[in-house]
Amino acid sequence: MFPADYTMHTKVASYHAGEGRRLTLSSQLKLQQEAGELQLEAGGLPYSVLWERGIVFVLTRAAAVIYRAPLFEEEISLTTWSRGPKGAQYFRCYRFCDAKGAVLIDGMSTFAVVDPVAHRLKRPDEFERLGIRHLPEQIGRA
Repeated sequence: MFPADYTMHTKVASYHAGEGRRLTLSSQLKLQQEAGELQLEAGGLPYSVLWERGIVFVLTRAAAVIYRAPLFEEEISLTTWSRGPKGAQYFRCYRFCDAKGAVLIDGMSTFAVVDPVAHRLKRPDEFERLGIRHLPEQIGRA
């Protein structure tokens, strides 16, 4: 069964840190991408399978509220979940927490689902058939 959410544990590496030893925005986005891919993989839908089925996600928007940027060598967890589609867009939420569970960052990204060969938008029902679970009730979480 496809996991409703996915939590990844990591430590902020030197190459993720910038000025003031804080997590950079570009690294934040990379970690978010990795967590989303790991959730899909855990549900049996790694990138290679999605590609074969003619599905890729194209980031269209990203937003975040940074309460405190994680620091170099800090242990953090990143939880992600799908809020589901609205029209041709898919919404994915992210929550970064410190080792004590305090929320550091709440984020959300918007994606279009595209056929990588035809370069055309895909209808939401084409992706929904793969069994992805959504947590729209967690709208208040991020």
